[in-house]
Amino acid sequence: MHIVKVNNMHKIKSSLLVLSALLILVFAQVVSAEEITMELVANTTSDAYGDYTFIDIPNGNYQLVALKYTSAMGGAWLMAESDVAIENGTDIVNADLTLGFADPGVQDPVLSLLERASISGKTLSTPMGGSAQNYSYVPVVLKTESGLVANTTSDAYGDYIFTDIPNGNYQLVALKYTPAMGGAWLMAESDVAIENGTDIVNANLTLGFADPGAQYPVLSLLERASISGKTLSTPMGGPAQNYFDVPVVLKTESGLVANTTSDAYGDYIFTDIPNGNYQLVALKYTSAMGGAWVMAESDVAIENGTDIVNANLTLGFADPGAQYPVLSLLEKASISGKTLSTPMGGPAQNYSDVTVALLKQASEQTVPPVLSLPVAAFTANVTSGDAPLNVAFTDGSTNATSWLWDFGDGENSTQQDPVHTYDSVGTYSVALTATNANGTDIEVKDDYITTGLPDVYKNKNIVFLVIGSDDTCRVKKAVAEMGMDNIDVYGTYRMDTVESLFSPFNDSIDLSQYDIIFITRKGGMSFMGANLKPQILEMMQNKTDEAHVVDWNYGVGTVNHTEHLYLADYWDVRYDGNINRLITYLSVVNLSKPFSEYDSEIEIHPPYSPVDHPIYLVVDRFEHLCLECFIIFLSANYYGFDLASYLHDRYLVLEPAILACTGIFPFLDSTFIDDPIDNRHIRFLQIFSILYSRRHYPHTLPKINECIYLPFTTDLEEAVRIICKHD
Repeated sequence: MHIVKVNNMHKIKSSLLVLSALLILVFAQVVSAEEITMELVANTTSDAYGDYTFIDIPNGNYQLVALKYTSAMGGAWLMAESDVAIENGTDIVNADLTLGFADPGVQDPVLSLLERASISGKTLSTPMGGSAQNYSYVPVVLKTESGLVANTTSDAYGDYIFTDIPNGNYQLVALKYTPAMGGAWLMAESDVAIENGTDIVNANLTLGFADPGAQYPVLSLLERASISGKTLSTPMGGPAQNYFDVPVVLKTESGLVANTTSDAYGDYIFTDIPNGNYQLVALKYTSAMGGAWVMAESDVAIENGTDIVNANLTLGFADPGAQYPVLSLLEKASISGKTLSTPMGGPAQNYSDVTVALLKQASEQTVPPVLSLPVAAFTANVTSGDAPLNVAFTDGSTNATSWLWDFGDGENSTQQDPVHTYDSVGTYSVALTATNANGTDIEVKDDYITTGLPDVYKNKNIVFLVIGSDDTCRVKKAVAEMGMDNIDVYGTYRMDTVESLFSPFNDSIDLSQYDIIFITRKGGMSFMGANLKPQILEMMQNKTDEAHVVDWNYGVGTVNHTEHLYLADYWDVRYDGNINRLITYLSVVNLSKPFSEYDSEIEIHPPYSPVDHPIYLVVDRFEHLCLECFIIFLSANYYGFDLASYLHDRYLVLEPAILACTGIFPFLDSTFIDDPIDNRHIRFLQIFSILYSRRHYPHTLPKINECIYLPFTTDLEEAVRIICKHD
């Protein structure tokens, strides 16, 4: 809706003048000025006979303005205005407009309402930090502070265009999802202003990685949904029956949105409805009981473009007069008349080809409140229990307008207060990203949800025969965490002698009592098996025929590994969570059948393999290519151990390198900055924040992949681009 200040025009008579050259002015109507705020409802042009018509106009107060430029007397604008009011849907006829000379400039606000222009340009991208290239099929949005104006999609060459756009200030937004780098949103924004109906060309939009959550307010503008249901009645107080041919109104506090009529089966539907709060009203006049109005009302809200179905409306007798406000919304009328002129002060004559505008006083514009930055916060109704576990999350954020939940199990939600089911055994970190137009905040609760194995699945007697003390501890820790009293763990320890690489198992182990026997996988068994194989073979003599044996080393296995591929990886990928997954698998899966036939309520997660997110060593100065100058960008959420020691032990000597963390990590110690005045830490944290926002939360530390050399003078966007192209 485009709004300008329009002069309120009223007619005055000039004094009689002697000069005949001025006789035109003697009886002319002259427009003068009192400013009020008006908006355009419709416009048309009178025909060859001076006739004009506006149709389908709602009840309300309006202003008619006719205007035309004449070359007479050196050129001048002629105008006329008239206030009209439509009531009860009654047509207005003979609304004639007799044009006269306008005060200088009075025509400009009206002309501004009529002016239209186009906005065109290209959507572009800069792959690998190179030169801009056409980016095809990108959604482009044209909006104002009040909401969506129009949207389109760029073509195969990246070209887009909006046409018939009024004067005003707008924002262009291009956005597109890319699966690159694990998935990310790309966006570009540009403010544009149309003045005097002048086309805007070359409004090019070069997309880059969006701030976390920045896409949601724009996507919300594009979301559309349908509202459908039935109109019903309860004749004689009986069961509800379809009620056909009933007018149904969809409205807001501001007025009518749409209306329809239910069909022969009582079905109605509204389509292409934006997100928002609405009221449905069904009403019909019945001749029963001497005549009465029956009505039904229902409040509905569209969120996230989700269709509303079964919005049934059961009509009952309306309170006296309740129908009138709704009927008023449906009433429409026409306004018609002639455009006239009084040449040489003579009688009015038809004046053809005159522009006629129908205006109304502008609605008060609601200025959106200025929001502070959001602060993310949330709680859950339960944080532990047996799987499958239903958890109701409650948003406690302030100043948030959109929400993105990461439940830690690969699932997410954009609802404000979602309910999520954890259908596998494990411990999960939960993150909530709260967003508004001014920014984003993230709250992460580490190891927030814990799900256990239901007792019904603890009925198998399981034994682990573990080779090596480290692995024995690993299994015992997982068994204790899961409360698996039905599992025994026996281990060996390393002897490092020529005759015996590992100590023998306890001689008292009786394998006849176990349903599942898991002999841990160990590489190089041809050497180390010399002292353990005889004992293993002897122990197997006591197992039952029904027992399932998982074995890779001794040739005593009964479980088909090709039908249960997860078992090897659960053990080989040395991440503690995989032992818990292994125990869950052994407890709930029938090992005598292929895993492809598994159909229990407990979901089996595949073995966790650390996401190969590189850690980049970024050199901030060319002249200091040493570890002291390295900043290590970490791509995940690491807690519970000494990062420096972890890296030192496994990958490289860190000292005296510096560990840089941001977001949910501890803030950088200021000692890493050689020269505080250059604010290097701020820029590094900005780069890291962008990288971090595109990652998931792996639970183990990947190896350092490579070094990237960046001088401190590198532009922020260029630095991110250089780093990301390696990602």
